[in-house]
Amino acid sequence: MAYKELEDFLDSDLTLPIRGKKYTCPDPGWENVLWLEQRMKTVMKAAQGADLSNDDREVLNDADTDELFATALGDAYETMLDDGLPAAYIRHAGLTAVMHWSVGEEQARAFWESGGDPERLAASGNRAHRRAAQSTQRQESRSGTNRRRRRGRPSGKSSDSGTSSNSASMNTSE
Repeated sequence: MAYKELEDFLDSDLTLPIRGKKYTCPDPGWENVLWLEQRMKTVMKAAQGADLSNDDREVLNDADTDELFATALGDAYETMLDDGLPAAYIRHAGLTAVMHWSVGEEQARAFWESGGDPERLAASGNRAHRRAAQSTQRQESRSGTNRRRRRGRPSGKSSDSGTSSNSASMNTSE
């Protein structure tokens, strides 16, 4: 069976509604997504109190908010500035876009809908986690066992290192 056309169900842009207007943030491109991911990882590392390397410190020192938001929001950034949006709105939109491109849509949506409030964000995260856990619970086996055996499938683990061996030998042919 052939896959459905990706554009039919995946929108590569991010649209943020603010004060009745929809601001469309175009996909920043792969290189910029990698750049945003690096900054997000470093910020999260610092927020967790982890030891930072000299490279991490350089990334944080380099983290120019204007450049960060301009990259994540694209043309929408200038439009927001031209529209005179309050700084809090632009900051929230910018952080949401950074999260969208670097972490994913679900986390970005939770952040957006929390208004940046850590308590509301934690509550939405807990709900999402519970929903995900409920949707992935397996039904118990009718035979009295609760594990399914998959015959004829490799486990993807090597016996000596416990790491996946499938990634190096992926077959991309039909």
